[in-house]
Amino acid sequence: MKYRKIYMKNSIYWIAVGLCVLVIAWKLVTILGYDIEYHRSDQVYEQLAAMTTEEIGDNAVKKDGEASDCTSDEREWMIPSEKLKQINPDYVGWLRLPGTGIDYPVVQGKDHEFYLDHLFDGTKNKAGCLFLDVGNRSDFSSCNSIIYGHYMKNKSMFYELSFYKEASWWKEHPEFQLILPDRQARLVVFSAYVADVQENAWQIDFESQEAYENWMKDRKERSLFQPDQEIGIPDSVVTCSTCSYEFENARFVVHMAVYWDKETT
Repeated sequence: MKYRKIYMKNSIYWIAVGLCVLVIAWKLVTILGYDIEYHRSDQVYEQLAAMTTEEIGDNAVKKDGEASDCTSDEREWMIPSEKLKQINPDYVGWLRLPGTGIDYPVVQGKDHEFYLDHLFDGTKNKAGCLFLDVGNRSDFSSCNSIIYGHYMKNKSMFYELSFYKEASWWKEHPEFQLILPDRQARLVVFSAYVADVQENAWQIDFESQEAYENWMKDRKERSLFQPDQEIGIPDSVVTCSTCSYEFENARFVVHMAVYWDKETT
């Protein structure tokens, strides 16, 4: 009887050890899987960013071999839209926050699900791709065009968007760049805050100019900070949205006034 008890205790001990080993192994496999996905997504988007660098380099020299007279600011706008369209017909533009890792293509799919876990090239991956709301017009002519992106722990996608919770980041990065196939815009940040998914931060169009102006006023009042310069009522707004974790269904949104610049064609 005594030996039987010892045997039972030993059996329980080794079963417990075995379970612990299995749990640890499962966690290691999961972590490795995430690392592989992170690496794959970084590769894809770095290759796409390199295409924009190549385009800049190609346009820096004229056909006759002489240096181009286009300025460095102008070169920043050059995006190979046709090449990107060939890779993915859902491509609608490029979003860039100078001096940061936010430098990505933007797509518009048929729903809000596909690009949550698919990269720009269509590969299934948890990093996903920045995508425009399906209710928006693809030329960003809606009153409020909404771009969604993941808050990724490997500091990619919209991870740095959450930095607008700090006034110092806002002062250092007051403007985004939006490059479409035929034109580009300066996006001037005027509001940033944590919102509940039930709020109207994601309203796209408005029944009247007055309704739009009231919405703008509310966005400014909701903001964590105020911009250094007064932002009036722009013709349109771009809103970037990502997950936040202050409460259930929290999202962090950054609203930007759109100022269209020169044509790219």
